[in-house]
Amino acid sequence: NLGNVTVFSRDLPSDCEEPSVKFADGYVSKNPTIKLWVEDPSGVDWNTVNVRIAGCGEECWYWAQDLINNGYVDTLTGEITLDGCHLDCSDGQEVEVFVFSGTSYTGTGPHDLNGNYGQYRRCSFVVDAKVPDISISSTSSRPIKIYISDSRSGVDWSTLEFYEDSVLICQGLGCMDQEALSIDTAEGVIEYTPSAGGMEVEIRVKDFAGNLKIYSFDTEEELLVFTDPHNYPNPFDPRKDGPTTIDLGLSKGAYVTVKIYDFAGEFVKELQKNKWTGTGTVLYWDGTTEDGTNVGNGTYLCYIKAKDSNGASKTAVIKITVLKKDK
Repeated sequence: NLGNVTVFSRDLPSDCEEPSVKFADGYVSKNPTIKLWVEDPSGVDWNTVNVRIAGCGEECWYWAQDLINNGYVDTLTGEITLDGCHLDCSDGQEVEVFVFSGTSYTGTGPHDLNGNYGQYRRCSFVVDAKVPDISISSTSSRPIKIYISDSRSGVDWSTLEFYEDSVLICQGLGCMDQEALSIDTAEGVIEYTPSAGGMEVEIRVKDFAGNLKIYSFDTEEELLVFTDPHNYPNPFDPRKDGPTTIDLGLSKGAYVTVKIYDFAGEFVKELQKNKWTGTGTVLYWDGTTEDGTNVGNGTYLCYIKAKDSNGASKTAVIKITVLKKDK
């Protein structure tokens, strides 16, 4: 009333927002590892951060001092990683995670250093209790195809480990650089070409929930087979097309003899005699006999006999048609 003035001032904090709580996406195993993040621009009051994990009639409590003292929380990044909670869950059941302050998981959420807080945070995860599925094609074919899939959380290819006779050959994405392996992660297929002889192969891989699959098999010596032996063009005109190309279609290297006969069984020409021949090798026939005479129109039989280094032999026959067109 006398006109005296008192001035009071205070700097209000620029941060009026509560801390954010973010959960990792995806599935968890029945003994889950839970990842979440608590962040705030002004800093998190970690003494107000508690976590409860519950599911399938079991629960685990992680109090603020437990998080800090046991190294569950990285206070610089705000990341919390929780493990060691053993729940008796089955595949497809749910696990709930609560982040709260105080003594009740339905109370307030974490506080920041300015005193801001919101409601508790909750997230549900589906339990993935199934390990990845692994199957293979025939161990005597090349390449051996290995099929890996996971219908729940998906295959975590970064965890892949590949062993030959108990020796770790590669792991993770480094397996992409192995000459013996061709990996298609989109299709879930590994094409594996082992070295000669048999060996024990072991594959280890996890899904994104952390379930580990260990699968082993013994490779066999590759069988000698013909895979679609053919010639092209067929029919062919030697005068216009030149020689026809004969693709032997060998599954592995072998000693090969190739002879041409006419349809009546008369010998025409030998293209190769007991010569070591690798896969992908092709031969040529120009439509002539052993003495260089041009053959007439008709169907001819190309007999291919192959014998591998173990003495196993296979025979294949290709029908080749010579069709000389009028000029």
